[in-house]
Amino acid sequence: MRFFLVLTYLSMSFAHNVPHLVGELSFSESRALYKELSQKSQLEDDTSHIKDTIVAGEKLSQWLELINQARAASGAKPLLLSDPTLRRGIPIEKPMKYGPTTIMATYIRLNDSTPASLGSVFFGGTAPSSRVPVSDEEFKKHARPLFKAYSTAVRWKTMQPWLTYLEKRKSRDIRGYYFLKKEKDLKEKLTGFDDLSESERAKLTVWLVGLCYHAYESEVECRNILKTYRRESKVLNFY
Repeated sequence: MRFFLVLTYLSMSFAHNVPHLVGELSFSESRALYKELSQKSQLEDDTSHIKDTIVAGEKLSQWLELINQARAASGAKPLLLSDPTLRRGIPIEKPMKYGPTTIMATYIRLNDSTPASLGSVFFGGTAPSSRVPVSDEEFKKHARPLFKAYSTAVRWKTMQPWLTYLEKRKSRDIRGYYFLKKEKDLKEKLTGFDDLSESERAKLTVWLVGLCYHAYESEVECRNILKTYRRESKVLNFY
């Protein structure tokens, strides 16, 4: 029993250290996370587009700082990218999906689509200055997507060391239960499961397997159990 209690305590302590990033991050919050990553040397060996995205985001931050320092000295209105009134949480229906592949695709797209007057600073070797070569609105149009990409890349690098642990926490995912409870005519659909369209069956299967995962913690086992119930036309009983 003592051994079990020690393991439980260690597990809880370990979980307590997992970063808890709620909702969209502001530019200042993303930069604070970046500073933590830098102190932990989590970027030293990273030669991917993730690092390229973070470097570009840092250059954007430096440029904004120079622009707003000059504007403050002249009494002009600062150039801001973040709007606190537009920030949102991350609803269960629309989770954030991000990783090395999506970050790379975004970086390449932004690099290709940003005007040279801005891209040479964001992605090239041109040093930022207090001058804005385009209108404020045009600057924001291209800077905001880069800010979002930067925030996503920093979020990924922050969570990356915890991926194995987070994968093990999959059994606590409530989305299967959540979506099944909201589904209209669920009893009828599960009773006539094989009469549904392929896309409808696929959608319900994901949710049913997610619900089963709470008990078995094995997606393969859950899918096999569901197949057995389906062969017997008893998918409703599986639920």
